[in-house]
Amino acid sequence: MIKVLLVNTPDDKKPVNRDMAGGLGFDRSKTTVLPPMDLLNYATFLEQKGYSVVLFDSQVESPAQEQIERIANQFKPNVTILTASLPSVDNDISFAKWLKGILPFSSQIIFKIGTRFRPIVEKILRSSGCTYCIIGECDLVIDQILTGHTMEGTARLLNDEYHEQQETLLKDISQLPIPNRKLLNNDAYRYPALGDKTTTMQTSRGCSFSCSYYCPYPLVQGKTWRAMNASRVVSEIETIIRENKIENILFRDATFTLDKKRTQEICHLIIEKSLSFSWWCETRIDCLGIDLIDIMKKAGCVGMNIGVETGDEALLAERAKQGVTLSKIIQLTQHCKKVDIKLRVLLMMGLPGETKQTLYKTFKLVEQVRPDYIGLTTVTPYPGTPFYEDALKNHWIKTFDINTFGGHGYNTQIDPLTSEDLKFAMDKIHMAYRFGLEDSATTKAGKDKLQKEFLEWVELQ
Repeated sequence: MIKVLLVNTPDDKKPVNRDMAGGLGFDRSKTTVLPPMDLLNYATFLEQKGYSVVLFDSQVESPAQEQIERIANQFKPNVTILTASLPSVDNDISFAKWLKGILPFSSQIIFKIGTRFRPIVEKILRSSGCTYCIIGECDLVIDQILTGHTMEGTARLLNDEYHEQQETLLKDISQLPIPNRKLLNNDAYRYPALGDKTTTMQTSRGCSFSCSYYCPYPLVQGKTWRAMNASRVVSEIETIIRENKIENILFRDATFTLDKKRTQEICHLIIEKSLSFSWWCETRIDCLGIDLIDIMKKAGCVGMNIGVETGDEALLAERAKQGVTLSKIIQLTQHCKKVDIKLRVLLMMGLPGETKQTLYKTFKLVEQVRPDYIGLTTVTPYPGTPFYEDALKNHWIKTFDINTFGGHGYNTQIDPLTSEDLKFAMDKIHMAYRFGLEDSATTKAGKDKLQKEFLEWVELQ
């Protein structure tokens, strides 16, 4: 029997949500700890194929390296699969080198990484001692990869030359087995907006929207949207609630409600089956409607992450979210407040065309919408996106240090703004968000002072 150890690589030096940003990795706070679903999908499928598997998540086990060494000595894996992410790649390589020193000589180390960008993948291959990297969607062929019957979706060195083999994307992801969450310490995962003992689900892959200019999801998962059918989605929800005793689910789809009819079917099945749980999803304003929001609320939805990016109408249409308008944002966010669905508004600073004036409009939108949560990031030139190509051509990239590519690094500078400008605006927008959570005379005075400071800064240019 082939023994496979799957390790979510320790990230104590730089906490990363490895499944986020389409699988490229995203900076995380220590209060957000999400299960490693890519590894869990592999482990579930391999277990069903008769492999002996151990899944170790370094996020939730401490001290991680001591426990991994003990497991390696006792389990003696034939293969170890590690995770790697852009913002932690150097740390991930260092860990692989350490692990190779304690594993049996014949044991293979394989990395799972979302990027296909050759300089990064080749760096891992040449520096870490791994046998090859999984760079594609290999959920249902991982057993064949481990036995060498196929190398689809992998990159490796042959005679010191780089070789990459394209995978065939899974057309019907309803074929994926329901993940065996008993392999995880489910009590350890949390999403602040949902609370403790939260798990995640991904019911679709891919994204066809024009924000692929900068967004990593189409880059990693493809531009064709592929979704589980409603019945398969609800079957997994039932397993999570009834077998795993978990009552909080974060849907990790890039646009959960892209197919409104499918979303309605999911909600109707949840209600019909009397499934009681709290859930949160991510979507776009133009993939919502009042009737859909109402049925989602009845089915247990307590909140959504909404990609807004900017408060400037022209920037929305040209670069950020084509099809999304400020009037639609305001209308639907008001309705969400009415039915008590919480909102996290996702904003991005520094897109081409951003100015002090557009940042001020974002500031004003936050004041008007008064979201329950806010997610502020800086535009990141993910290798392979059109934005990355434009950034290279126009010399916008300040640093090629991939460890800063976690969503919050100031790694680009696009005139007329500097990184100091973006930091100033981000700080003021955060303050506007915090003021929006309160209503008092002190708050009003603080808001007036904040607006005065922002306007003075805008007028300095």
